[in-house]
Amino acid sequence: RNISDDKEPFILFFELTVQKVSAAIKIQCFYRNYVIRKRMRKTYVQTLIEWRASLCIQAYWRSYKFKARIKANSTIRNHMKSIQSNVLYLEENIYLNITYIFQKC
Repeated sequence: RNISDDKEPFILFFELTVQKVSAAIKIQCFYRNYVIRKRMRKTYVQTLIEWRASLCIQAYWRSYKFKARIKANSTIRNHMKSIQSNVLYLEENIYLNITYIFQKC
């Protein structure tokens, strides 16, 4: 091996070799992408299971929020029953939104 510091190494590429390597790289790239897409593809059953699971989660959340609203309303009702005075003091923002609050109940 006779490489001096002032000379760059001479690398020889044949056009046919470059084309073969390029073709092999493209084939490998397409194959790897195909394998990844195949792995990521969901079956109909998996999609159905995920859809059903999302419905269950949504139903649970709606039920939880409804129960919390019922509990809050009953607490307010019990507190209002315990008031003996004929006068009720409300904060201004509650007073202004009282119709909206009762519509939600």
